[in-house]
Amino acid sequence: MTQDATAVQSIDPARFRQVLGHYPTGVVVITAIRPDGQPLGMTVGSFSSVSLDPMLVSFMPTTASKSFQALREADCFCVNVLAADQEALARRFARSGPDRFEDVLWSVAESGAPVLDGTVASIHCTFDSIVEAGDHYIVLGAVQALEVHRPVSPLLFFQGGYGKFSLLAVEDRSPSEMIESVRLVETFRGTMQDVADAVGAECSALTVIGSDLTVVATAAAGGLAPHGSLGSRIPYMPPLGELYAALDADESALRWLGRAASLEDEDVMDRYRERLELARERGWSMSFAGEYPDVALFDALRDYSGGDLTPVRLAEIREVIRSANKYYEHRDLVEGERYDVTSIVAPVMCDGLIRFVLRLRQLPTQATPAQISAWIDALTDAAATASETLSAHGSCR
Repeated sequence: MTQDATAVQSIDPARFRQVLGHYPTGVVVITAIRPDGQPLGMTVGSFSSVSLDPMLVSFMPTTASKSFQALREADCFCVNVLAADQEALARRFARSGPDRFEDVLWSVAESGAPVLDGTVASIHCTFDSIVEAGDHYIVLGAVQALEVHRPVSPLLFFQGGYGKFSLLAVEDRSPSEMIESVRLVETFRGTMQDVADAVGAECSALTVIGSDLTVVATAAAGGLAPHGSLGSRIPYMPPLGELYAALDADESALRWLGRAASLEDEDVMDRYRERLELARERGWSMSFAGEYPDVALFDALRDYSGGDLTPVRLAEIREVIRSANKYYEHRDLVEGERYDVTSIVAPVMCDGLIRFVLRLRQLPTQATPAQISAWIDALTDAAATASETLSAHGSCR
């Protein structure tokens, strides 16, 4: 026996499992219909794609698995990719017993295999080959059909526990900074309520935490349900957050520009720079309602704030935000015209640097230029009062 073989034999199986447990795996349920018409399924953590041409996938059940012994009698099988909120389903199909499908919602696909409700995706296969490898089989499936049902984060298995995938880009939040920001805003919450009541709108305070603009307080006029709940997040990227970027330190504006989705389009970048300069000059910013982004942008920001994002969905959200750019462009207000304003934003300053922004939303529709000018004056006055309050409390950062 060689020295290498002796070393391999000396590895404790528990140590092998412990080390390999540092590598996360996806979680799927393999389902099929037995020849007697009964559905069967088993939870698998060894599913993988194998080949594009031909399209092959694999999973590796143990040779002692009674579930697989029954499943291999079927003509086809379905790989059900579980979502992060389906841990209970993973545990159900991992246990022994004949009642795994009891109270589980499922349907029969055209392939003839069961598809579990609420999964991320389903991949329908026929058996290509089954190879014995140690105490496991390597099962190759020939893909016949596949579909995405819910483009959400999948369920993962890691070091003996279940969890989900989270993007670093939306997880760099600081709880301590959030708590401190909420505490500071309490010093001028009354000012926020006053301007909300005067305008008949919603007034929120936001600050940059990590790579997001985060809502840290909201006040609303009577009869309005606030849209911006505590902790709601907005991507701090063009065209969103231009006033904060314009009035913060120089490096903040560069970071903001650097997050633009169209860095290759110099014309777009020039317009972003012009808007930063305009925001610095007038000390406030405004956006208008438009036909396209209203619903799409609302849905995108809602999904972003929820945090349960896949890389594909995050890319879609950034594209929606980029497409909304024209609704943040400067407009000259014309007498006799009426406008639907989405938001007006003014800065809360401390020691010459921006600390928060106050944002008016849910503004009355079809406003005249005189009404809009009055709203801007009311909000900038409120922001100036909030700035004085912060300075008086010695709360500048």
